[in-house]
Amino acid sequence: MAPALCACEVYLDGRTSLKIKNWSHVGIVVDDLEMMTDFYVNTIGLERLHEIDARPQPDGDHTGVPNVHRTLRFVGIPGDHEIELIYFIDPPATDGHVDVHRFGSTHICWDVEDLASVYEELKNKVKFVTEPKWRTRPDGSTVGLIYGQDPEGNWLEFTQRS
Repeated sequence: MAPALCACEVYLDGRTSLKIKNWSHVGIVVDDLEMMTDFYVNTIGLERLHEIDARPQPDGDHTGVPNVHRTLRFVGIPGDHEIELIYFIDPPATDGHVDVHRFGSTHICWDVEDLASVYEELKNKVKFVTEPKWRTRPDGSTVGLIYGQDPEGNWLEFTQRS
């Protein structure tokens, strides 16, 4: 289990502070909610946590999309970080994946115990860019990394630190 994050202050323009308590979740828009749930639960090994039928509110929605109706399905590690799989019912989402080297590109990263085993287990289910790459840091520790894509093209990273 990851160590608890402490509350910290981030100073904005030197006058105000924002108290960050902890990480909450990462949201990704999906085209096929069932396929992506199956991938993150049965391939990656996360748990299906909860689901929200997010219907339009009379005073609008925080997304800025008028009259939006979505299914929000959360997968993750209980008590830890979550991934929100966002399926737009109305209006439907439009295509717009971003290459890894473009502004707006994002990825989800997991620390793993055995990078080589993860690669071998997932190489037919994740579109990896390369085999695991290792580098030595200035302090003599090593880190291994692999980058790939889930079935809908969202970027994933797996790391092993030693």
